[in-house]
Amino acid sequence: MKKMISFLGTSPYLKCMYATDEFVARPSRFIQTALYEILEKEGEQMDKVYILLTKEAEENNFEDYYDEQNKTHLDGLKKVWKEHFPEHADKLIPVPMKSGQLESEQWELFEQIYNLIEENDELYFDITHSFRSNPVITLIISNFARTMKNAEIKRLFYGNFEALGPAYKVKEIPLEQRVAPIVDITSMMELLDWTVAVDSFLRTGNPVQIKNLSEEKVKENKGDKDYIKIKQLSLQLYNFSKILEMSRGLLVEKQLQTVFKTLKNVGTIENEKLPQFSKLVDKMTEKLSPFSENEIENMWEISKWCYDHGLYQQSITFLSENIITNIAYKIGADVSDENIRMAISGILSKKLSKEFNPEDFEKYAELIDPIQSLLDQYEELKTYAKIAATRNDMNHAGNKGNYKSVDSIEPTIKEVLEQIKPFFKTDK
Repeated sequence: MKKMISFLGTSPYLKCMYATDEFVARPSRFIQTALYEILEKEGEQMDKVYILLTKEAEENNFEDYYDEQNKTHLDGLKKVWKEHFPEHADKLIPVPMKSGQLESEQWELFEQIYNLIEENDELYFDITHSFRSNPVITLIISNFARTMKNAEIKRLFYGNFEALGPAYKVKEIPLEQRVAPIVDITSMMELLDWTVAVDSFLRTGNPVQIKNLSEEKVKENKGDKDYIKIKQLSLQLYNFSKILEMSRGLLVEKQLQTVFKTLKNVGTIENEKLPQFSKLVDKMTEKLSPFSENEIENMWEISKWCYDHGLYQQSITFLSENIITNIAYKIGADVSDENIRMAISGILSKKLSKEFNPEDFEKYAELIDPIQSLLDQYEELKTYAKIAATRNDMNHAGNKGNYKSVDSIEPTIKEVLEQIKPFFKTDK
């Protein structure tokens, strides 16, 4: 159901012609009739128009009113609405509200507006005559209703009568020249959506909200090229996130570089198209700044990223495997040969445990001395024993002897991450 929710004040509004770039509404004292008319012109037929008003607003503007000061009769919104839209008179619904600004009264207003909204409603908010904190409440309710009732916020309007000047001057302007712009501030709601989605990514490393929102916006904007750029970025971030969640080590580096490429493409979107969005792009860029084009250093950063976002099992798995990969690189071994990787791990583990027997690794004898040289050069490689034990404990779900307590796993991973970090520094 399509619903407009608007506020009515107490001032003796002057007649003007509210307008968008494409359409000028007929003269009216009330933004509500102009908006209804403009939306009709755009093919958006409202099912209900709720007018929130105080007792004073009802007396001064909803009902007809005699202005004692100026000795003039003013037609109220109820009458004007019936004249403008005789077939839709029943769509205009007054909703009494209190005029106070106490916290309890604000929550009461929140509840009133929220109760006007039903499942899957399409909402059009007008805040032209809303009082003080009401626009903020409107924004909060909009997001709350979207979550709780799957309501969609279609538009957010403000009738900028003030653009004509102060009321005493507007009175001197001929009616046919009193054209006041209607400002569509829906883009601010959209910025809030993007902000929430990006914030979720910044905090959790999971871009699923950005992905879902970008897909929705591409659909709404019929394949707009800038929204497609954002969708492409969100998809690459999502793929990166899934690769980490599934511990797909061979795919990480290529996907990371693809993310950087699409991030640059999004940086070309102009602020005129998506105001302030560039600042959110800057935050995403900052979030990814620990990564670079240096594959070796990225190996450690991947484990740190997983740790920072609660992917502890993935963190220790990547760390263990990437130590083997880095050793293979340093000694010139085939990093993709599974048997060589197992031999490197075995030689390293046995040497650290003082249980090394050369006869156990006769087939890979050429690896023994280079690995020993690395152990002599990199003191931090001794940490591998604790890393391998922690990984083994986690991957076997604590079903082996001497398993770690839940409280000890996270600090253990944090400790070994810092200890092994120098091994991945290429400038050492």
